[in-house]
Amino acid sequence: MKKIFFYLFIIIFIFLGCMKSNDILKKEILLPIKMNNKWGYINTTGDLIIEYKFEEARTFSDSPEYAAVKINGKWGYINKKGKFKIKPQFEMAWWFSDGLASVEKNNSYIIINERGKEIAHNNLW
Repeated sequence: MKKIFFYLFIIIFIFLGCMKSNDILKKEILLPIKMNNKWGYINTTGDLIIEYKFEEARTFSDSPEYAAVKINGKWGYINKKGKFKIKPQFEMAWWFSDGLASVEKNNSYIIINERGKEIAHNNLW
């Protein structure tokens, strides 16, 4: 348990150090944390905000504020309330940047927008 809090402290320290002070005041920061082989999200005071229910979880992106999570073997995107904004349907999913994200679906790399609409794709095989 001490290890978890140590790593959590390091993650928070790094995360906060990378942000501007004005951004910290405006945004709620949620961090992925694992317990009993499931991932959930806590805030900077350690309160559980999103239940431990995901197989894997990534940090939240800035634009839009979505996080990629894996549930039932598929990746999708949730908002900071834990609601799916893009349903789980991908074999892999990465972070959003400037409103776009890269995902893998049916052996293709796909660029999607924040609504999950395909913008471009590239077949892997």
